[in-house]
Amino acid sequence: LGQYERAKHYAEKKIGKGRVQFRIITSEFYHGLSLVGMFRRKNKNSLIRRVKKSLTIVKDAAKNSQWNFENKVFLLRAELASISGKNDEAVEMYEKAIEGAKRSKFIHEEGLACELAGFHHSRSGDKVNAMRNFYHARMCYGEWGSQMKVEFINKQIKEMKNHAN
Repeated sequence: LGQYERAKHYAEKKIGKGRVQFRIITSEFYHGLSLVGMFRRKNKNSLIRRVKKSLTIVKDAAKNSQWNFENKVFLLRAELASISGKNDEAVEMYEKAIEGAKRSKFIHEEGLACELAGFHHSRSGDKVNAMRNFYHARMCYGEWGSQMKVEFINKQIKEMKNHAN
């Protein structure tokens, strides 16, 4: 929910522990996403290099377990394309991340991919697809049982509606 520095801190604690395990790879994934969020605020190229390292680690894991990690690879690639201004590639990768999470029945990651796609579309001026993705994210988070995320998405939807008027 926008706590990028805090998420980075906790992810780095997990990542520095040694051998690669599921939770380490998952931490690496969220670390990469939090670094993208920080990049959007600070625009430091060193953060992008670290996101690419996270992507490499998650890609390697996807070779052994596509079901667990493929959607995460697509979402990291989408975020990298988004911050690089590659709109078409970003949209394609967000859609693949959403579909991959849905296929793997990771409803929370489907919601996350929809949420991030919604922010991407909003930044690029595509309010229709932004709203579509936010509504989808809200449904996923509701099904997952996270009222906090539902409320966060409701706030985004309300803000978009207010800006449209």
